[in-house]
Amino acid sequence: MKDQIQRAAVSIASNIAEGFDRQTQKEFIQFLYIARGSCTEVRPQIHIASQVGILTIVKAKVLHILTQQVSAMLYKLIQYRRKFT
Repeated sequence: MKDQIQRAAVSIASNIAEGFDRQTQKEFIQFLYIARGSCTEVRPQIHIASQVGILTIVKAKVLHILTQQVSAMLYKLIQYRRKFT
């Protein structure tokens, strides 16, 4: 479970970086969507981790809020970048 959460979290940053290095805005936006999907993937894993005792409920709530904030930032970045396509 821990490894799966870590992989998904690393995937967020990796997809942002890879997309930034692409040739077109369209490609960058696609990678931002993938990063946002990875962020969304982390949320149920955090919930499950709290249910089985890997994370405290307080820690899970904090992490859930952080994933929502990252997702919102990615959404705003996608909307901004779409203006240039």
